[in-house]
Amino acid sequence: MTFGSDKHVFDGYEEMSAVAINRRLIFIGENKSAEHPYMVAQFTWNNPFSTLESCFAGTTADYLEAMEKFTSLVETNINIVKGAFENRKNLYGVEQLTLTAAECIPNGLSDNISGNHATK
Repeated sequence: MTFGSDKHVFDGYEEMSAVAINRRLIFIGENKSAEHPYMVAQFTWNNPFSTLESCFAGTTADYLEAMEKFTSLVETNINIVKGAFENRKNLYGVEQLTLTAAECIPNGLSDNISGNHATK
């Protein structure tokens, strides 16, 4: 996997699209010179070195098959995240909350946040 440009490249397959969700990168790429020009892969980086690990990688000559697998992996991961939110709601009885600017400590991370209020 190479980084540093606008697109990822994995085993010669250049990214057509990629979605980061649920600590995973879902990737669909193309290599026009390969026998099977489309690759779909799912990578995780949940390890001590933050290196990408392939959980699934497959190639095909069928563009629609590749797109179906790509969208299926995205949908599966969306459902995992939805399930985690539902579990949190059921366990703690709270809805998903969004942190607003009003709830943040003014002046940034340089403030002392010990106790109930920020002090300099």
